[in-house]
Amino acid sequence: MKGKYVNEENHQKIKGKLKTAGKILLSVGIVISITGIILLILGFANFGDFSSNNDMVMFIVGGFLFAIGFAMLGIGIYATFFAHAREIGSYTASSVAPVLKETTEYIAPAVNKSVGNLAESISEGIASGKAKGKDEAITCKKCGEKNEKGSKFCSKCGKSIETEKVCSNCGKKIENNDNFCPHCGQKQ
Repeated sequence: MKGKYVNEENHQKIKGKLKTAGKILLSVGIVISITGIILLILGFANFGDFSSNNDMVMFIVGGFLFAIGFAMLGIGIYATFFAHAREIGSYTASSVAPVLKETTEYIAPAVNKSVGNLAESISEGIASGKAKGKDEAITCKKCGEKNEKGSKFCSKCGKSIETEKVCSNCGKKIENNDNFCPHCGQKQ
């Protein structure tokens, strides 16, 4: 991998230090943890009475050593992991990328079709005026502008829009405030 990255020389130095530190911390951590466990067990053997100070000291020191050794193990694992992070990341990317590509190729046609249908529906709705409520537009008699249903004034010229109400049953002209058609009696 030499020369592939901008700070390759610096990276290799840090990687070497992390590898060394990781090995040392892991080795020392294992030894200290095992020593701590042994001392814990020996001190715990007479836990009930702690007749001698030796048993209590072994138990306390064992617990302390185990905690220190366990912490060193954790730090050693992290140091080793970070020393090999580039390789781990590269391997993971080369393993995951083909799966993502296959998944995308499998899903993309269905998504493309659905998005296409949605876009087509939206386009048709906008073209027909349904998206803005223009399907039942009121035309201004003065300027000819189509306004949304229920508009009182024209959005282009500002003049009052006079609407003629027509019976839904017989189609004859009726007054805006009529609740029933005076011609056929149909409820409006």
